[in-house]
Amino acid sequence: MISRTLIKGFLLWPLCFFVAGQMANAQDAAGSHPKLPPVPSSFPDWLNRVIADSLNHKYANGRGDLDIDAVALSLENWRNIPALGSLSNTTLKNFGNYVNGHFGKKGLDKINRLAGIDTGSWQPQSYITDKIKGFYALQNPFPVTRESLRHPVSLKMEKASYSFHNNAANLGQSNFQHVDLKGGLTAFGIPFQSAYSNLSEYQRPFDLNSMLQLKFNKTALTNMFKDQLLTNYKLDKLLLNDLDISAYARKFYQASLQLQWERFSGEGIAELRSVLERDISFEELLYLDRVQLMNRILPDSRIRQIQDELNAARLQLDNGSLIAETRDSLSLLILSKERYLRNADSLLMALDSTKKGLLQQGFSIDRLTKSKDELAGQVNAELNNPAFLNDAARNHLPVTGLQKFFSLLQQFNLGSFGSSATGSNLVNQFFNGIELSGIKKRTVFAGGLGNVKEFGFFKDAGLQSALALPAGFSQFLSLGKRSGNEGNATNLTISNGNTNPVDRNGFQMPGLQRNIFTGGLSRQFSLGEQFRVSASFAKSSTQFRNEFSTQTGGLDAYKPALAEFFNDFWSQVSAELSYSGSSRQINMEHGAHVKYSGIGFNNATSVNVTRGTINYGGFIRKQWAKNKINFRLRFDNRAVNRTPDGGAKWLNYQHDAELGLKLKKANRIQVRYGSFQTYSSGDSLGKSLLYGTVRFGVQAVNRWKAFGRSISSNLSVNYQSIRSGTTGSRMVNLQLMESMPLKRNVLSLVLLYNKEIAENRLVGDLFSGDLAISYALSKRISASSSVTYLDNQLFARQIGIKQSINANIAQRFSLSAYVDARHDLIPVAMPLLYAASRAELTIHYHLK
Repeated sequence: MISRTLIKGFLLWPLCFFVAGQMANAQDAAGSHPKLPPVPSSFPDWLNRVIADSLNHKYANGRGDLDIDAVALSLENWRNIPALGSLSNTTLKNFGNYVNGHFGKKGLDKINRLAGIDTGSWQPQSYITDKIKGFYALQNPFPVTRESLRHPVSLKMEKASYSFHNNAANLGQSNFQHVDLKGGLTAFGIPFQSAYSNLSEYQRPFDLNSMLQLKFNKTALTNMFKDQLLTNYKLDKLLLNDLDISAYARKFYQASLQLQWERFSGEGIAELRSVLERDISFEELLYLDRVQLMNRILPDSRIRQIQDELNAARLQLDNGSLIAETRDSLSLLILSKERYLRNADSLLMALDSTKKGLLQQGFSIDRLTKSKDELAGQVNAELNNPAFLNDAARNHLPVTGLQKFFSLLQQFNLGSFGSSATGSNLVNQFFNGIELSGIKKRTVFAGGLGNVKEFGFFKDAGLQSALALPAGFSQFLSLGKRSGNEGNATNLTISNGNTNPVDRNGFQMPGLQRNIFTGGLSRQFSLGEQFRVSASFAKSSTQFRNEFSTQTGGLDAYKPALAEFFNDFWSQVSAELSYSGSSRQINMEHGAHVKYSGIGFNNATSVNVTRGTINYGGFIRKQWAKNKINFRLRFDNRAVNRTPDGGAKWLNYQHDAELGLKLKKANRIQVRYGSFQTYSSGDSLGKSLLYGTVRFGVQAVNRWKAFGRSISSNLSVNYQSIRSGTTGSRMVNLQLMESMPLKRNVLSLVLLYNKEIAENRLVGDLFSGDLAISYALSKRISASSSVTYLDNQLFARQIGIKQSINANIAQRFSLSAYVDARHDLIPVAMPLLYAASRAELTIHYHLK
């Protein structure tokens, strides 16, 4: 049994890696230049003047009237806003028309608050910056209509299928039907994907197994925003990419530096300025700090030379026998050298001050040092970036409040869905309810609630009630923060669930009623570009209903699980640590993971957490000789407690290895090995094998020519050993697939042979073969005919024919038919598996 000290030590690892992740983010921020936005959030004065000049020129002959009541808009007060102060009257009126047409009275009220006209809630300066950018990038003076973004309610059918199945091969007859519908739904300007599926008995249609889903179509909403933005705006101007920011920055820098340098005179000023202007570029002046610049204008050798001259002069000056003239000369030399060093430091301080002024004026060093091609590539990337497009739509299009909300969402599911909103393994259940997730700036959020119904099997009811969770109603909430790149994130997730027995159609699965509360912290971060770490830590609390008290002899009062959250701490904990990385120099990928969950840990919103478990594993993938040789190795081991004290366990061991060789052209060989064993330990039998299998196989893919035609071959030979308790079997399997084109037709052969080499046979020997030819009857009709033979010594021996036909009758209408007829050479032991006949008819009609 694992000691408590070992468990505590393991559970501290996630905390260590959280700290390491923070240090890695700090190191990345300190060691590299941050990617600054290409557009400042608040325009400096020089940029306000540049944009105002361009707009005044554009609207010099534009409309001079207002579409709104002049009393509601005081243009002169608007001039108190720096971004609007340089606009002409005509331009300012057109700007008022733009704000009113796009954002209505609410937009005008926000600008009035900035101008001091309205005493409402405070508005950030970035609001007017966004609006002036939109006005500057507008392609025409006519505003975007709100109706263009508010599509009426519409439903577009994408798929509708119905299938009926009749099975008369077994003792009784069963009929069932399957209905599947898929389509697109747009409501209130929000696009969704909808789906409905039902599988039920023909005699009781739509009674059971119905699933309905409504899923937010994020891509469709982003594309709708992109179309409207491209129609009404010049997006390169929206990013101010049409302006030569670098030229403005150079002028500002040179003018500011000139004012600084005019204050300096004396020893070495001309020489130092000459070195700065001749040997150091504008980009280097921006990037290099004071120490680096000092090394460029005064190398260490030059500074040591000056210091040596100073020391020598001071030594001579200490000689009391010097005449007055020599003493004065040495004093002047020392003063000159000291002034030289002070002037060099003063010049560097002036450079530093000018650089700070440049940044305070809104210039981005990252943008100033990029070439035009780099900036163009960055802009093109932004135009295809969903985050930029959604942000631009919120700021520059008259979107509704509902559209603004959905533009922040990443997922929205209603109905039946498999949850993955939190991005962690703490929530990954199949729900029937509602969930959503989104991101605003670097804050991520997710939440949901719904019913969970796991019916299971009656024979496993006792085990499933103890280890897994029955049906119930669950809720979850997750909040997180992204840092660094997109992959680095920290999430806090809490979930709550109330479980109960499953009752379906009169059949009831027993289950202990309980309330489960779980809280967890997960962290993902990168250590460099090739190493990624993920860690999570979770704690649960479970409170059963109708608990019997040994003290009072009756039932305890029910308490919610949250009230008992810190009880039995270590037994109700789950922790996970994993990493994945790549070594590009040696062309190798690798990873490992370790997981632990206490015997009392539960999570009502996750299906893959087995309590009382320790799991560890890893993988390696390696390529040699320009990817012509590939090797993969993977292992995964698990120990599951099946008693409260951990004395008895199930032990699972899984190992896989694969070696692939690429030969000439498309020829290749693959060798695979795999094993899986399950043991039981801790009982009276000690460690005993419950189930095990070992597989070894070789596959060869080859292309060769015969009779002047190209033939494709796929040959695989496999050995498999199976052991279950005291019984087992060993088998050798051979499969061959050949195909040869005959003009427009294809001739194919498939052979399968399975030989059981054990003394006690479980499945018997099996041989099957198919010889088929595919051919075209016309441009719209194709068919396939084949002869088949099957021989399973224990169950069936058959010979038969197969015929299929596919017809594209019209552009949207097609049908396909399939018939498989066989003759039994011996009595069939399993008619359900080896049916004598089978037929299918499928009709396709593609709706608009």
